[in-house]
Amino acid sequence: MREPGRASRDHDDSRGNLLAAGAFRVRKKRSVATNDASMSFDDPLDTMVFTTRRVAELKYPVLVVSHDAEDGAWQFLCGTTNDPKDGVTVSLASMLERHPELEELSDLARGWIAWRETEKSTWVREPYPLGNA
Repeated sequence: MREPGRASRDHDDSRGNLLAAGAFRVRKKRSVATNDASMSFDDPLDTMVFTTRRVAELKYPVLVVSHDAEDGAWQFLCGTTNDPKDGVTVSLASMLERHPELEELSDLARGWIAWRETEKSTWVREPYPLGNA
């Protein structure tokens, strides 16, 4: 297991572990409670996004972000687990409350991924590798 806050140097593995496993391949859900948009995301704040228990409950940093090409679903991952049992959904609002730096990725295009080595690193953006989306 990698230490919290560190992604694997082999970022293809750390980026795609949950994505490739198909752990979070579900359509995004929206509640009817609110329809407010975030300051920069096109999605309403009540949009459900995918993350891990480690990010949601143990406060691991988000090191991998994916914007699904097919349905526009967002995944905010720590890059430390590929176990589908670790997957959870939370609202976009709660994710942005915990990790306001994610606002800078609001323009990440569908079918793209962003990753960084540590929570202090600069984000690297690139198209999600073909055959893995």
